[in-house]
Amino acid sequence: AFYDYWHQQLALVDIDDAMRAYLNRIVDLEFLPVALAAPQRRFNRFVTTAVLPPVLREQMHMSWSHAQASRFDRFMRLLRVTSRLTPRFVRLLPLRLLLADYRRRLRRARPLV
Repeated sequence: AFYDYWHQQLALVDIDDAMRAYLNRIVDLEFLPVALAAPQRRFNRFVTTAVLPPVLREQMHMSWSHAQASRFDRFMRLLRVTSRLTPRFVRLLPLRLLLADYRRRLRRARPLV
């Protein structure tokens, strides 16, 4: 049932130039300071393009080749191996830091965003 719904909704998506420009700014990490965004921009665009359904890639005017797909598959295999070899504490550290920040903001009645 979910996949039927998903494919029906994908068929309804229509990304215009304004929305494409907005989404590309997010993909290119333009909301971050240049010093943080610049080193990650290419990688973020690569991974984002890889995980988008083909219909969305097409509407975003993002090209995707067999060579890129092969590179992404190799990256995912490497990530699986690396993840298994990384100690659990290290793997969970980013999540724990985000959760601690979330709880601190709630205690102090500060905005979450």
